[in-house]
Parts: sequence; C-alpha cells; structure tokens
Amino acid sequence: MWFWENLILASIQSVFRWFTGIVRRNALWVMLAGIFLVLIATEQYQILDLLLTYSLVIGLIIFGFSIMFRGFKKKKKK
Repeated sequence: MWFWENLILASIQSVFRWFTGIVRRNALWVMLAGIFLVLIATEQYQILDLLLTYSLVIGLIIFGFSIMFRGFKKKKKK
C-alpha cells in the first residue's frame, strides 16, 4: 500500500512541476489563454473577435521581426 501511495504522490508532483515549468516559461501565453477562456465563458464574442484579430496581427509582426533579427545575428557571427 505504501508503495502505491508514494507512486501516486510522485506522479502528481511531477505533473505539477511540469505544468509550473510550462507556466513559468510561457506565462504570457497562459495569461492569454485564460483571458480567452473567460471571454468565451462570459460570451463576450465581440471583444473576443477584436482580441483574436489584433493578437494575430501583432503575433505575425513579432514573428517577422524575430526571423529578421535571427538572420542579422547569424550574419554578424560569421
């Protein structure tokens, strides 16, 4: 019985550590997902539409800039 209790506790702890690691690394994405879930739950679809379109546009801009800066960094190293 003692073995199974420890196994269950260890698995819960490892899952919790894994989840907190994801939250720590991607805190912004977790916050955005929480905001979207709250908006969906409260049925604020107009705000959700605005947020989705703006976040897509901003995400694409940031993605483009990150690719550009990666290219610049690689050229400087050579």
